[in-house]
Amino acid sequence: MVRIAIDIGNSFAKLAVFSSSRDLLKFKRIRSESLEEELAQLLTAYRAQTVQIGFISVGEAVKIHQFSSVQQGKQVTCFPISVTDDLPIQIAYATPATLGIDRVAGIIAARDISPGAPVLVIDIGTAITYDFADADGHYRGGGISPGPELRFRALNQFTARLPLVDAVEYPPLVGGTTEESIQSGVLNGTSEEIDGVINRYKEYAGPDLQVFATGGGFSLFENRLKNINFATPHLVLEGIFLIVQHYSTS
Repeated sequence: MVRIAIDIGNSFAKLAVFSSSRDLLKFKRIRSESLEEELAQLLTAYRAQTVQIGFISVGEAVKIHQFSSVQQGKQVTCFPISVTDDLPIQIAYATPATLGIDRVAGIIAARDISPGAPVLVIDIGTAITYDFADADGHYRGGGISPGPELRFRALNQFTARLPLVDAVEYPPLVGGTTEESIQSGVLNGTSEEIDGVINRYKEYAGPDLQVFATGGGFSLFENRLKNINFATPHLVLEGIFLIVQHYSTS
């Protein structure tokens, strides 16, 4: 049996194939409109006759179970995942209807790695999300901040003369040009923000807090961030795997 975890964004989807023992067999980032074709190719490539597909989506639910081409003669079960489902974590959040399931999936994976400990998951992408669960397994919430790309774009779009610049791995502290000054402000500022938030959570949750970092933007900061216990690039997809595993055994 294989399990396929899919995180569907507005333009792109992240897709991972796991063995039943959670070994990552394949990872791809594809355009969302190519998802049906990609699934058909994956199901042809893997010999397992039993396939479980779990997926989350930022927009309207994608009806993968209606895709005619994903069957390929196999036993395929699809699980659309939402915050209101029976999840392997308790949601203690005032507005669960507005809570992104990707945030919860990351926490579920983090707690599986560090059971019995409070966990903080930092997902660095278009937005930076901070998500916290206590030692008793209650998802409490967190914070949302603009990611580096949004900060670069905001400086360009909402000022008259500042250019749009690219991120660099090692920005200078003292920018010698306008471009370097923007890189310094955005990237060093973001790094200091993340470290500062981690310190605040350590004061809040205590010394047993386990800090996880994930997301496509983490590579910009992995050599500079302090107090990260686990850097896990596919944490949300691992969480989807665990949710599907929970569904199939409950």
